[in-house]
Amino acid sequence: MPELARVGPLILWLLQGALCKDSWISLPKNMEALDGSCVVIPCTFGPTKALGRDQIGVWRSNDPWKGNEVFRKGTTHGVWANVRVTIGDVRAGNCSTRLDRVGPQQGGTYYFRTEGQYSYTFGHNALNITVQDKPLITPFVPVKEGTVTYLSCSAPSSCPRDPPVLAWSDTLKGAKMETSKEESRIQVVLRFNASHVHHNKTVTCRASRRRQRWTNTVTLNVTYSPRRTSISGHRVHNVTEGDAVTLSCTSNANPPSSYTWYHVTGSSVTQRGSGQSLPLHNVTLSDGGLYYCEARNKHGGENSTAVTIDVQLSTPPVAPLPQVHPLTLVLVSVLCLLLLLLLLWCSIRNIKINKRAHHTAGRPYRSHQTEQEKNKRGERREAQCASPGGEDVCYAAVDFSKTKSNKKSEEDYVNSNVLRNWTNEVVVYASIKH
Repeated sequence: MPELARVGPLILWLLQGALCKDSWISLPKNMEALDGSCVVIPCTFGPTKALGRDQIGVWRSNDPWKGNEVFRKGTTHGVWANVRVTIGDVRAGNCSTRLDRVGPQQGGTYYFRTEGQYSYTFGHNALNITVQDKPLITPFVPVKEGTVTYLSCSAPSSCPRDPPVLAWSDTLKGAKMETSKEESRIQVVLRFNASHVHHNKTVTCRASRRRQRWTNTVTLNVTYSPRRTSISGHRVHNVTEGDAVTLSCTSNANPPSSYTWYHVTGSSVTQRGSGQSLPLHNVTLSDGGLYYCEARNKHGGENSTAVTIDVQLSTPPVAPLPQVHPLTLVLVSVLCLLLLLLLLWCSIRNIKINKRAHHTAGRPYRSHQTEQEKNKRGERREAQCASPGGEDVCYAAVDFSKTKSNKKSEEDYVNSNVLRNWTNEVVVYASIKH
């Protein structure tokens, strides 16, 4: 009997070693899950004939032999402490495990071990769990305009009986959606012809499961040749010699355009510069004419509509008006008013003088001599008054005749008349006749 007691453990160890050579496990290497969803780990192991009625399942994290236990016989520990875990019938070799409400902290590497009549750690079969917070959109790369593009949105289907539902927020005007389901993932594909109108457009993929929602948004990157190329300028019109003019060229392109400027004079086309802006300093008449820009990138090029710069001859500067003090303006105004009053007074005076002259001319002339004296001497006098130059002037004529009573000699007698005009100036006029 003592000898049998010594041989028994040895025989049991040899039998267990033989069974270990036949141990196997079916376990996925990688699994993915959406944050907050469930994970069903498909798992079977053997040999089942070595399993006893007290067989249990154990999950360890990070290391198969020294790692922390997260699950043992219906009890959770460590990072699985807040997760509801359900395991299959380990006595029948079913190690499938369901985890509900997984989060980022449940991500990691796990190993399965069974204990009981048959104890074994499957240290060469690791399970890696990745927890995602949103669906995955691919490809996230630039696409060229005009090409047929496929945009895929996928999410893990870690709960086969309750997979998420995927949908795109925008169909991009005629794009088609195709849904496919793989063993562990579900995806929806958006098929469309890439256009420049899609560039920088955002599209969203939405995954939903019961009351849970997950979304992912991307911005499309479509490359295309330049379009809508145009020129805007500062002071293109009414340009004078010596002025400064700046022209700017813009276009819609991806990737951005490079710009070249051209000057057209008659039938000649000359390259004037490069860059988005063309500055022209101190322009001359030769700078006038048509200008256009060419926008170009690796997908093509486009010319803008030409603009005309009409350069005019410069004119000499006009001297600024002197500054006049307000008091000076008042004095000048007063002097002008006085001058106007003086002119008005002179005009009225001349009118009165003319009236007096006409009145005097209509009267017979009377001298200081009496009619008797005139008859004695036989004189004939005539007086006329006129107003030359606006002054009263009287002319007198004297006629000396020979009389019978005067026999001795003929005397020449001159009778001078002294007249006064309206200015009281003495004027003497005499006329002598024989």
